[in-house]
Amino acid sequence: MDADCSCCGDVFQSENEEIDCLSCGDCSGTCSKSSESVMELPIDLPPPTPMIVNDSSCYSFPELESKLFEGENGKKTLARIITRMRVEGYDEDAWKVIIGLSAFAYKNYNCKNISIQEQLRMLESAPLREITQYIPGDIDGLVNTVIRSENTFSTPHKTDKDAYKIMALGLTALVFSYVSRR
Repeated sequence: MDADCSCCGDVFQSENEEIDCLSCGDCSGTCSKSSESVMELPIDLPPPTPMIVNDSSCYSFPELESKLFEGENGKKTLARIITRMRVEGYDEDAWKVIIGLSAFAYKNYNCKNISIQEQLRMLESAPLREITQYIPGDIDGLVNTVIRSENTFSTPHKTDKDAYKIMALGLTALVFSYVSRR
């Protein structure tokens, strides 16, 4: 069976699928012909540098929210993520998604010298199950619960009066049962 030597390029006969080139003795890249014809030049490439932003890459939560979604790219990213969420079955208001994305970016990307554009790209590829953990839940229900609890704490004297009435009735029943036994 004819075969080509990958080392020196000569054609030779191979038996039992063993590859032994007669010109160079083997095909493991140690061929004298190949070392003469191929000269490796050392290439000194500088290491890739990450995109470094100025020292003000640490933003407060509201600043990060406005930086992420103020431009055209931010609006497009938001639209893509909301569409992706709707396709996956999530039905959240846009303002909740903005807060959730801002919180996710704040926790994972803030103060790490990552540009806003890069953060937007990373948000687009982030898993939805991780993003949805930062989306606020039922705000209306929470507000109603807080309002109800404030109303309960604002009238403590009413519950105290009820407790005194119950104790008075209990004592009256006790006294009546004691008196009636004699």
